[in-house]
Amino acid sequence: MSKEMGEAVRTGMRHLIDKRGLDKQPRANVPVYIEDMVPFNETIFQTQKRRFHLGFQRIILCLYNTIGLFTVNRKQAMLHLQFKHLQITLQRDPHGGPPVRMTEIDPQFVKSVLGMYKVNTFALPDIIYGVSLVFSPHVLLFSILFYIKAFEAPHLTSMEDLRRLFIEDGRQEMPLPLKKEMDNYYVFPKVDVIDGEPRILWETRMNGSTLDGQLRSFSEIHGFLNHFFLPPAQRNVIMAHASSRTFIKHYQPRRHTGLQEVMCGIDPDEELSRAVTRMSRWIDKRRPRYLSDAEKASVENDPELQSAIREQVELEDRYARSGDPALRALLEQQKRNVDNTRRRLREKRRKEIRRDFSRKQAVIDIERQLTGGAVNDEPAREVLRKEFAMPPEQIVLVETFFTWPTSDSLEDEWMRRSKATAAATLYCGFREGGPLRGRPKRPASDDETQVADPPAKKQKTQKRPTVSAWENKLAAIKEKVAAEKPSACFQCLKEYSDVYGVKRHFKTLHLQDRKCNFCDLSLQHEMHLRRHAQDVHRLRT
Repeated sequence: MSKEMGEAVRTGMRHLIDKRGLDKQPRANVPVYIEDMVPFNETIFQTQKRRFHLGFQRIILCLYNTIGLFTVNRKQAMLHLQFKHLQITLQRDPHGGPPVRMTEIDPQFVKSVLGMYKVNTFALPDIIYGVSLVFSPHVLLFSILFYIKAFEAPHLTSMEDLRRLFIEDGRQEMPLPLKKEMDNYYVFPKVDVIDGEPRILWETRMNGSTLDGQLRSFSEIHGFLNHFFLPPAQRNVIMAHASSRTFIKHYQPRRHTGLQEVMCGIDPDEELSRAVTRMSRWIDKRRPRYLSDAEKASVENDPELQSAIREQVELEDRYARSGDPALRALLEQQKRNVDNTRRRLREKRRKEIRRDFSRKQAVIDIERQLTGGAVNDEPAREVLRKEFAMPPEQIVLVETFFTWPTSDSLEDEWMRRSKATAAATLYCGFREGGPLRGRPKRPASDDETQVADPPAKKQKTQKRPTVSAWENKLAAIKEKVAAEKPSACFQCLKEYSDVYGVKRHFKTLHLQDRKCNFCDLSLQHEMHLRRHAQDVHRLRT
């Protein structure tokens, strides 16, 4: 990039920051520790505020959190993980104990666009007395493998069968091969409803936006305010970084604790330091997830949205009088603009409410405690009751996973893990009923009796567009459609910077159309549409 182009880009960024009122400070690098993720997985297991089509989706979401944390891998590398990237073995215990289950992962998608690269293999031995069964990669992964009957040995179908295996003839390991026909199965596949029945599409990976939405939803249910230390050399090798500069810029926390103790020659309190810097510090399950009716009404009064609605009404009147097909395409585009504007403003308002909740709620809590009042708000009662209306299958799952070792016996611990794996295997096929529809009702607070005013910033008065203004705008778009190298789509009148953008847009969205909206001409086949686009509209696809 040239110096002039770089300066132009920076100028454009500053303009967008001022125009949209964006924050000039990056979000804090808040660390996530194992103490944060175990309760988070427990919330995924037990909450009924978010449902799936199959219980399998709950299991793989917990597995993603577990493997992602232990391997420090990027999201796309994890989503591209397939069965052929897994190596499962039994390893001889050098201390003389029973064989140790070992899962080795080769995430081969990491930075493969760079050509030749070195693949890191992550070896995850089964830790018998781990932090929790809900954060055990082996219990979660083996639940899925047993559910799909993935092992090539036909009699290896449960943890009890695995427990009976041993390593012969002084060898170090015994491989547990998976079926070759399942090599291309994804560890995190897509689940879709086909002909009214939920199906696991094993050879189609989960979409990244789907994963983001699920994690965001459960983060809010758990009470996180925002949606997630290694030695420097090991960290750089794992994350494929050339130096520590990338870690310092993007990952290292900027909240420093313990400086006072260091200056005074006192040993820093590591536990307190972790507690005040990690993500769980800002957990509050009372934090609202959705907008109330009054808050939605305040969004409807926003000048930007009102201006877009006025333009839509004007276009509807114009189209009703003239019936011009080109106006219809412009009207559909304006309807999408109104919907997108409303959705963006509502999300902005929701984030503002969630951000300001801690301060407002703190004042309420302080006053209630100092005046001797009881817990009298319904959201707080709901959090304190912790009533989870779970089906029996989910109750069994939670009961088996939310257990602790009751003795030092290795056999008892194996039995505990076997029960959890068996319960998760059965739950993979359980139909939860699909995502919940609608939004839970939330009692309006005292300050919501009146509709909030729009932001107190200077707004330019939006004038109602005149007929001549619409005619000029439509004529300008038609000129772009009729140009030698069109920069607007003749089907929907969407504008682009060049003809290549129009081509990508047309091939993505309009090849299934059988009518030219610009010419009001019906076409029979896709090739007829392509030929018409080339001969009449100079758009070669």
